[in-house]
Amino acid sequence: MRIELNGPQTMRTQVGATFTDPGAHAYDSNGQEIAVQTVGQVDTTRQSTHTLVYSAEDDAGCFCTALRVVTVGPI
Repeated sequence: MRIELNGPQTMRTQVGATFTDPGAHAYDSNGQEIAVQTVGQVDTTRQSTHTLVYSAEDDAGCFCTALRVVTVGPI
């Protein structure tokens, strides 16, 4: 089982910009795509760092996670 991030693991965006999370895809041990849950959000109203946590669980109960760190500040 694996999760693949869409885009880089670390990202930067500018204060006041609109941030669109590129998300992730997860696959079970048979290569079938399964649902990904995302926890966290990016607040672009001030300089800060945010962590988005992606997780997935397959029918066999296997669980995996991936992280993305987003820094908000001057580019």
